[in-house]
Amino acid sequence: MVSDQRFDDFDAQSEQLSGHDQEYCQLSFGAFRGRFVSAFLDNGISLHLETANQALEQRIGCPKDAVSIGLVINGDRPFMVNGQELDQSGLFLTPPGAELSMFSPAGATILAICLEHKHVAQWSEGENLPSPIETTEGLCVQTAPSLADSLRTSAMRILRSGLTADRDGAEDLGGIPVGRHFISAVLSQLSLHQALAAWSRPEAADGSALFEQARTLLLEQPDGEIDYASLRARLGCSERTIQKAFSRHTDMSPTRYLRTVRLNRVRRMLLSRTHIDSSIGDLAARSGFWNWSRFSGFYKQQFDELPSETRLRLQ
Repeated sequence: MVSDQRFDDFDAQSEQLSGHDQEYCQLSFGAFRGRFVSAFLDNGISLHLETANQALEQRIGCPKDAVSIGLVINGDRPFMVNGQELDQSGLFLTPPGAELSMFSPAGATILAICLEHKHVAQWSEGENLPSPIETTEGLCVQTAPSLADSLRTSAMRILRSGLTADRDGAEDLGGIPVGRHFISAVLSQLSLHQALAAWSRPEAADGSALFEQARTLLLEQPDGEIDYASLRARLGCSERTIQKAFSRHTDMSPTRYLRTVRLNRVRRMLLSRTHIDSSIGDLAARSGFWNWSRFSGFYKQQFDELPSETRLRLQ
């Protein structure tokens, strides 16, 4: 089965990767446009292709009964995955229950290959080999150009075949057990590359640990101006160092990042029936926006619609 959906709401798109707990935050300015293509194969395998015209911060909790492989399809800038750069020369592996913090550049496309853990275990037992994903320590970003290209080509061929069959009304992929063949090929290639040490792990981005610590502290602060004195004291570094860490990971200053997160928070509340009886002004004030005209201007710039237009989506 293949599905091909387009979205004008990033929260709706975030719900498409079944079994994953995802939360998106739009970082760049403008109306959101996204596409999510999924192919569900035999043997517990699914392929998911995601594109977004806006830069996104994605916090992802992976299911405990599945493993995943992530590959960049295209993009002018690299993705950031748990503080490490990912471009078309690499891939990331997520064992069951992994947590991802990902920054996706505007206009880029990423592919997720999801495999049910039990089928990976069955393959490993049948081949008398250790699981090439279980041997990694937590989420692992690897540089392996030939492997990444091979997996990307195979997965995209399956997706295109499925979309063509769906468009023509034909039986999905002709009833061939594509999933069984694909999982064997994927795991065999991963095992071979690991055995030959044919890949390397890229260096973590400068300030990645500092960024995560600073982000956590920033979001814990009361709504209002950033207390840099408190951040400097708790992180043991200068204001400039904190700013560089945010620029490296989000391409924005801490001030703009915090405002963006708060605008996304207001938007989420405007789209929630839980807050339908609260005024827009009250919701804005809860997130630290006290000046209505400034808030409305920031909101329009961020999402290319007024807060009142967002609320109308509930009707």
